[in-house]
Amino acid sequence: MEYDDTFFELSRFLTDKQKIYLTMTSKRMDSLKYIFRYQKRMNVHDIKNLPYFDNFECVKISTQKERRPKYAKYIYFKSITANIPSDITHLRFDNSFDQKVKIPPSVVYLRFGFYFNQSVKGCIPNSVTYLRFGEYFNQPIEGCIPPSVTYLRFGHRFDQPIKGCIPFSVTHLTFGVSFNKSIKDSIPSSVTHLTFGACFDQPIKDCIPLSVTHLNSGSHFDQNIDDCMPSSVTHITFGKSFAKSINNLPMTVKQVKLSQNYYIPIHKSVRKRIKIYRE
Repeated sequence: MEYDDTFFELSRFLTDKQKIYLTMTSKRMDSLKYIFRYQKRMNVHDIKNLPYFDNFECVKISTQKERRPKYAKYIYFKSITANIPSDITHLRFDNSFDQKVKIPPSVVYLRFGFYFNQSVKGCIPNSVTYLRFGEYFNQPIEGCIPPSVTYLRFGHRFDQPIKGCIPFSVTHLTFGVSFNKSIKDSIPSSVTHLTFGACFDQPIKDCIPLSVTHLNSGSHFDQNIDDCMPSSVTHITFGKSFAKSINNLPMTVKQVKLSQNYYIPIHKSVRKRIKIYRE
C-alpha cells in the first residue's frame, strides 16, 4: 500500500478536526488534506472556496443552484417549495410548506414541516428510511408508507386508522398527542420501540407484538395490562393517568417509569427485580 493510501485508511478512525490538525504538522502532511474525506455536515457556503471542497461527504445546501462537492454522499436541503433537487438525500420541509409533492428517489431522510397536511399517496419513494410527519398532518396512510421505512413518527393531530398501513420494516414507531385508534392487528412484528401520545387509551390485549422491547403508553393510558405485555418487553413508561397494578408484568421487564402520583401497591418481589422510577 502506498504512503497516501495508508494515511487514507488511517483517516477513517479520525474526526475531521483531527485530520486537519494532522495536515498542519508538516508540508508533506499538508498534501493529505486533498486526500482525506470529511464527514461533518457543513454548509456549502462555508466551504465553497476551500481547495479541497470536493472532499466533503456531508453538506447542507440552501438553493438548488449551489455547487455540490464531487464526493458528497449526504446532501441536506430545507425546502419551501415542491421543486426538489434530484440528488438530495436528506430533505426537511419548511414549517409553512403545505403543497402536494413528489419526493425524489435519492431521499433517505424525510421530515415534513409543522403545517403540512396533504395526501402522501404515491409521494414517498422506497429509498426513504427515516420518515417524520409534522404536527398538522392527519391524512389516511393506507398504501402510503414504503417498505423501506424503519423510523416512523406522526405529529400531534394524526388520528387515522393504521391497520394494514405500517410496513414490516418499521422498528421505531411513535404516535402524536391525538392518536386514539384501535391497534388490534395493527402493529407489525418488526417494531421494537413503540411510543403512544397523550390521548391514547385503547385496550392492548393481544395488540403488542413479541418484538417490542421499549413501550411508552402515553400520559392518559389507563387500561388493564394483566397478560397484555409480551415477554419481549424490557422497558415500560406509564403516564400520569395510569392507575392499574404492575404486579403481573413479565419477568423480562427490567425498568418501569411511573408518575409521581401512582398509588397502587407494588409487591416487594416486583421492586426487587424491576428498577422503578418516578417522573
